[in-house]
Amino acid sequence: MKKSTLTLTIVAIALASCNSTSGSKADADSTRTSEIVTNMDDGHNSRNSLSYTGTYKGMLPCADCAGVETVITLNEDGTYAKKTTYLGKGGKNTFEEKGKYSWNSAGQYVILKGQEAPNQYLVGENILTQLDISGQKIEGDLAAMYVLKK
Repeated sequence: MKKSTLTLTIVAIALASCNSTSGSKADADSTRTSEIVTNMDDGHNSRNSLSYTGTYKGMLPCADCAGVETVITLNEDGTYAKKTTYLGKGGKNTFEEKGKYSWNSAGQYVILKGQEAPNQYLVGENILTQLDISGQKIEGDLAAMYVLKK
């Protein structure tokens, strides 16, 4: 949210500085641009703006198996269910967990309580993106593989 607000602010300043008209029209355009940027930071976040409850599925990367089939259900009452299946592994390879989740203070990601890291997921429109053990978005060639979809 802060990153997009910063981007909008930079764009607004660039647009305002490119305006070659002078006088009251330039002032009015500058005021309008400022109002748009100000109104963009109105407290909306993933928690209060998205329909995030539901079931998300995907195949996460695995260092020593074919992949980790992952299903996470976020319920409206603050509980979750998570099922992981390690593909290509012998023995018991499916694990199910239930618990409560909480939100970070900015309302951008959920934290699955009672789980070891990585246990944080960035909430987007119909997607959950697993964050790394430090709570940062995973980058690089495999980044797209850490996304669960509704």
